[in-house]
Amino acid sequence: MNALIISEMIKRIICWRWKASFVVFLVLILIGSHWWFSGSRNRRKVPVLLRYFNSNDHNERGVGNETLIWTSGFNNDSQADQYCNPSEAPVKGAEGLMVRMKKLISVHVFIRHGDRSPIHNLKRGGPVKLNCKINLTEYSHHKTLHSYVDNLARTSKWRHNYDAFRHTDTFPNKSDCGDGQLTPKGVVQLLDLGRYLGNIYNKELGLLRRGFLRENVLIRSTKYPRTYQSSLAFLYGFLPNFRVQDLYVTEQQTVSFCSTKHFHRPCYCHAVRKYHQLIARELKQQNRSASQRLLLELERKYQITIKETDATAFLDAVMGRYCHGKRIDVACLNSGSCNAADLISDLWKISNSYMRRQLRSVSYQRLQLLLMHPVLYEIAHRMNMNSHLPDHRQVKFVLYSGHDVSLTPLLVALGIHNTKWPPYASRLVLEQYLQESPTGLTHQIRVLYNGKDMTRKVRFCQKTSTSFTCPLSRFMRFVGTEGFQRYFGVDTFTAACQ
Repeated sequence: MNALIISEMIKRIICWRWKASFVVFLVLILIGSHWWFSGSRNRRKVPVLLRYFNSNDHNERGVGNETLIWTSGFNNDSQADQYCNPSEAPVKGAEGLMVRMKKLISVHVFIRHGDRSPIHNLKRGGPVKLNCKINLTEYSHHKTLHSYVDNLARTSKWRHNYDAFRHTDTFPNKSDCGDGQLTPKGVVQLLDLGRYLGNIYNKELGLLRRGFLRENVLIRSTKYPRTYQSSLAFLYGFLPNFRVQDLYVTEQQTVSFCSTKHFHRPCYCHAVRKYHQLIARELKQQNRSASQRLLLELERKYQITIKETDATAFLDAVMGRYCHGKRIDVACLNSGSCNAADLISDLWKISNSYMRRQLRSVSYQRLQLLLMHPVLYEIAHRMNMNSHLPDHRQVKFVLYSGHDVSLTPLLVALGIHNTKWPPYASRLVLEQYLQESPTGLTHQIRVLYNGKDMTRKVRFCQKTSTSFTCPLSRFMRFVGTEGFQRYFGVDTFTAACQ
């Protein structure tokens, strides 16, 4: 009898273990499939042909009888391809990847505008002719773009009279691009970026899941149409309920986003002019540097004349053609004695070398710290204010829509610049979290640049105990007296400016 009971118990145990193993197996399958499909936000298929060429303008886009560039797909190792940031390149990153026991409180996002027409032009060939009118047939697969155009075409007239941009087009809609205008490619870049971050912050983490009030969302844009239109494209993808009449976009007169309203003192800093002069003097003394020699070699190799101070403008003119598959009209390219890939590669070497020299300059570091202190002060104090306010009164999301010359000094001021020119639609994100710990509640921040977690490299976070976040208190001390004592030997912004 006892043997039968024991035998039956063994059978049940074996059956139970088999069932448990099967359940665990099913759970693992479900988790894996969820990871695979939800991971599509980070992995989008990249087609073999990144750039298609219209047969009607094939000759214009080629050098001689050959197609200019980009016929083998997006190359993630190419700085030129990274800079253009084509829509086929995957939008991915570590945003929202928080450790357990933390609640997302607020997000501040700085963006560079999307792809634009060139501001500078080559001496040969004249300006690039680009069409800035959105061709929905060309983007037939992009449903968000279709609804975006339809929405703004219908509702643009509903903008408030006090909207500083009420006379500015809400999206690019001209067949002939002027200089520095947002292109349809730029719109798609910001729509995709906004949708990607919106899925993370709003759908997954509930930042604005239930919609928003105007006091919960702040939108700042420089005065240029390309940054205003970029902000709307981003917000259309990001916000759970987009209505242009609910938005109040504040126009910024400076690319550094200094606001006397939030900084509580004048933005002007007398020392900025002094540091500009010091930097110019330093560069003049280094005219035999490696970048200068590279520039002279480039002039001989490509039969062009270009000053080092104009290298960025020349690169902008070349990249304006490269990113749109247009002909680069340089003498040696026309004669066949050189190729476009080598020219672009050499230009990027000069640009990176120039930036490395800048970053080694104490004057340059101090200049960027002074320029960006007001907006960093504003962010730190807004986060600190959030820590004392009830949830419904907190500023949940702030967007700053600017330029490469907005992101570069900010990256330098934070100590995380990678020497590379910020690509189109680049983003710098500052996340604020509430953490529960045995000692109580603490507010933490994360800093990410183009999806990469840079928190541990930020000037005031380099010796934190955790690799995930940095105490908000360190940010507050940095914009208080600590930063000025460390880098200027004084206690205040006013003293540093004098």
